[in-house]
Amino acid sequence: ASTVGLDVSGSFQSDLVKAATMDTVAAEVRRAALCGGHVRVFTFASSTGATVMLYDGDLLVEAPTENARLRKAGKLADQTTTTISEHYDAALMNMTGNGSDPLGMLTLLQQANALYPEHALVNVLVTDGVNTIGADPTAVPDADAARALADQQPVPELSGADVSIVGIGKQGAGELSSSVITNLTAFWEQVCQNTHAARCHVSTEGR
Repeated sequence: ASTVGLDVSGSFQSDLVKAATMDTVAAEVRRAALCGGHVRVFTFASSTGATVMLYDGDLLVEAPTENARLRKAGKLADQTTTTISEHYDAALMNMTGNGSDPLGMLTLLQQANALYPEHALVNVLVTDGVNTIGADPTAVPDADAARALADQQPVPELSGADVSIVGIGKQGAGELSSSVITNLTAFWEQVCQNTHAARCHVSTEGR
């Protein structure tokens, strides 16, 4: 079961950001379609109450042969990604609230994981990593301070999940400085480790 959260806060909007975001979504949807999994995709900005569900469903296909099943799964993945992209555009137009709270979205990932205790769990956040509500990892002097800040944050249990946080430091106006990206990466790596996820991947690029 895959749960994907997409940052639509003001700093994380542009054609390039959307293209990279949809590349991540497409890869996750295709992976789920090929293995007959469940996909849930939502957008977020300032709070857990300001999220919009873009897609929530099983990606299941039946076919007489394996090759036919793979073809049908690929077609279903393409159709699903197109639907999500259209809903993403609508979500951008109707976004409410100011600021960004990707840290708060970890709770939504935990809630989604609890619905599928028998499934392999994949969690993805596509975000610049900038938290403007609460702790601000862009304001710390170095990576050690970023990790220390992360250790001060209450986080939910994501044990057993494969967690990716991608898009770090990318913004609509361009990438943040390399030093800020280093600190953001350190912060989110520590946050992820503190959730006791089975695997953590944090990067500027996709999974």
